Amino acid sequence: MIQTKDNETITWRHPHFWWDALVLAVVWILSFNFPDFVEGIEEKRIFQIIALVASLEMLSYITFNLFGKRHSLIVQGLIGGLASSTTVYVQLTRDQRFLNLNRHQLSTMLLFALAAMLIEALVISVTLSQSMLLHITIMLQLFVSIGFGLKNWRQANHREASAASDFTIPHPIVWPRVLKLTLFIGGLIFVMKLAHEYFTDAKLLAIFITALFEAHAIMAATFLQQNGQPLEFYYFIITLGHCLTKLILVTGTKFFNLMLWPILFIIAISLVTYILSLQSTIIL
Repeated sequence: MIQTKDNETITWRHPHFWWDALVLAVVWILSFNFPDFVEGIEEKRIFQIIALVASLEMLSYITFNLFGKRHSLIVQGLIGGLASSTTVYVQLTRDQRFLNLNRHQLSTMLLFALAAMLIEALVISVTLSQSMLLHITIMLQLFVSIGFGLKNWRQANHREASAASDFTIPHPIVWPRVLKLTLFIGGLIFVMKLAHEYFTDAKLLAIFITALFEAHAIMAATFLQQNGQPLEFYYFIITLGHCLTKLILVTGTKFFNLMLWPILFIIAISLVTYILSLQSTIIL
């Protein structure tokens, strides 16, 4: 059960849940069947972005509703990561409330928050890309994050991380936030179209800078508007930017050494994948 701001409980029995589920289903149908009325504007892609973002919100809500009460390190990291992995990193590395957790407990939650981000990246990749190499890359990165997370979890104290129970997801889908993110992605696509026509280097810089703060939006926008380079290259740029932010946030903390190697491995996997994609292109 989830408490809203007015203390109304939202569960799967609540009409609000089924209303969101119905609207989401309609949006998915429109994303495949909506006709393109305006030349140069692909209306289907707009509905596809809305459906994808809303589906990730619904996934976060359902997961929190099923497992959030258990307060385990793994579940709390995954739930927070589904909502926003960067927010989890900022909170756990800067909030005084988490000082009572040891470095293995903190690194466990951070690694599973990163794993949650990679799960969402895999959803985007499977939805918007046909590159099996890219799918395998994200799955390998996911295994690295989960593997290191489980290693730290085994070494952590087996007490509840009650301080991590502040993450809440009050509604199945927050449609204003979905629409704002859709506009943001649409704006990125428009900017990248202009950048591709006039400033190719500036496009790559824009992708990298945006990835420092938000990986999913720029990933969806880039995959929808691929030009020139293979998707594996863009994914490497996005991974590099987003992981650098994670490294910066954990720099100077007591668990930096526990986070350094997993993040470097994730970046390295993306780089190797890009090199392999170039080799396959040359062979073809």
